[in-house]
Amino acid sequence: MALTLDEAQALRAAWLAAELAVASGQSYEIGGRSLTRADARYIGERFAYYDRVVTALQAGRAPGPRAVRVMPRDL
Repeated sequence: MALTLDEAQALRAAWLAAELAVASGQSYEIGGRSLTRADARYIGERFAYYDRVVTALQAGRAPGPRAVRVMPRDL
């Protein structure tokens, strides 16, 4: 899926908001019902991913791994 810079920035902001929500409490109980938020580590990984995507798009290059051609030396 190719993202635009605006889309990548919106997703990065959404994951940051999720990280802030989890920071205020991983789980809680109200009226006998409990809620457990998403895994904080996973949220941090997704934020870091979209941060790298935004950085790459701002630099004018495609995010993700780059192909490198390696040529063997003559022996």
